[in-house]
Amino acid sequence: MSFGWGIGLQIESLLKSGGTSLSGVLAAQGHLHLAQLYLLVVAFGVADAFAMPAQSAYLPWLLRGNQLVAGTGLSQVAGQLTSILGPIAAGLVIAKLGVASAFYIDAVSFIVVIVALMRLPDPQRVASSTHPIEAMKQGISYVLADAPLCAMMLLAMVVNLCVTGPLSVGIADLVKTQLGSASAYGVLLSAAAAGALAGALLASVWKVQRRGLLILGGSAALGVCLVGIGLQHTGVYWLACVLALIGCVAGFVNVHIGAWVMQRIDPVVRGRVSSVLILGSLGIAPLSMGLAGLALLVNVSALFLLAGGILICISAVAARGTSIRYIT
Repeated sequence: MSFGWGIGLQIESLLKSGGTSLSGVLAAQGHLHLAQLYLLVVAFGVADAFAMPAQSAYLPWLLRGNQLVAGTGLSQVAGQLTSILGPIAAGLVIAKLGVASAFYIDAVSFIVVIVALMRLPDPQRVASSTHPIEAMKQGISYVLADAPLCAMMLLAMVVNLCVTGPLSVGIADLVKTQLGSASAYGVLLSAAAAGALAGALLASVWKVQRRGLLILGGSAALGVCLVGIGLQHTGVYWLACVLALIGCVAGFVNVHIGAWVMQRIDPVVRGRVSSVLILGSLGIAPLSMGLAGLALLVNVSALFLLAGGILICISAVAARGTSIRYIT
């Protein structure tokens, strides 16, 4: 089975348009409850499963090799801008027109995206009878045979394990138990998004010669930031500054990781290898959140100190090897 990368993005938009339309209908009728939200979130996750590998493989096809860093940076800038402006626009629409109207407008926006995607060129498709499971095995074999690529995936998994849960679960717990303010939570989310935006912009213009050292240093810096939250987590402005720094470091490093990975992968297998890398990197998120919840049974300081300490140690161990350190 084979379909174009552009079609993968169109499938995502179509599924999300249908999901948000259904959400609007349920909200208008007063039937949008937690159970329905769970199902809709699963549907959106399926949509992302089509889109994320397609997007990561499609961008290198559109750009030349020396444009990948800037292109990846601009892509992340656009994503962060929508993260900052989207909630503001949604809040205004909900305040004026209601929740159902916000869902309907969102559904229409995906139709506009589909029309735009249909105008983009798509690489020539080659018919393939490879079973999806066999294609996944080929992607895994490709990653395992490439030592730097395999080491990068493992490091990304550790970073996501140590960062995703503490930031998603731990920060929410801090807001609930110590800050006690929804506005404070908004400030913290905005600070993280603004930091990621700044990091992506910086990566677009700052050429780095030794990406391996940058990635290892960035991972260690994220660990230090987590430890900092564990040691001092009572001031909203302090937390906002730390989260902005985390966002900046993560945004900067992610641009260079994405560009390097796409440059390294053979274009013939970009789609299936991207699927493996995304599965390995993001698939760890549910485990990270679950472990963060267990760590909170001790206290929130233990969660951040443990996650930060592990990340610093893993970064130091990875720096002793050559697989990542000498990446350029």
